[in-house]
Amino acid sequence: MKVIHSNRRGAGIHSPYAYRLVTGAIFAPEAGAEEAALRSLRPRRLRKQAMLAQRLASFLKPRQVVIAGDSSFWSRVFNHIPEKITFAESSAFSALPAGPGSQLVVWSEAPQLSAEIPQYGDVSFWILPGTDREPMARFLAFLRESPAVQVTLEVFRTGIVVFNGDLQKQDYILHNRY
Repeated sequence: MKVIHSNRRGAGIHSPYAYRLVTGAIFAPEAGAEEAALRSLRPRRLRKQAMLAQRLASFLKPRQVVIAGDSSFWSRVFNHIPEKITFAESSAFSALPAGPGSQLVVWSEAPQLSAEIPQYGDVSFWILPGTDREPMARFLAFLRESPAVQVTLEVFRTGIVVFNGDLQKQDYILHNRY
């Protein structure tokens, strides 16, 4: 695993894809009114993760945003694109909707681990908030070991999982240093 000490300009990142993701989404300038509205969200500890999720949605422009598990907090994060939101009330791989096109999946709670990770034909992202807690940390570690996952990043106590068959396996932990 590569530990990257980086700043908003992407210093120290040598992968072109990871560089674009870090500078164009994770540490991008504020996204505008949608992101400003997130500053009042409660619980406060999830605000940075919510802003990160919204930036990733702007970067990926997914066909669908899937909220797996409890949607009470995360549906407010994406309320500016209600036509794209799908709820998977169960946090299980089998509950994820299938179909073509990119997906952004937010796991509100870690699912039971199984070998049946969905396969994606298009670039898709999973967001795992709360990797500082044991169940989500185990889930991220499980995904890092999976051949179905090409890129993982961990930043702001959040795991970002990228499904993109054109990429080589890359795992990063970002430490933001200004």
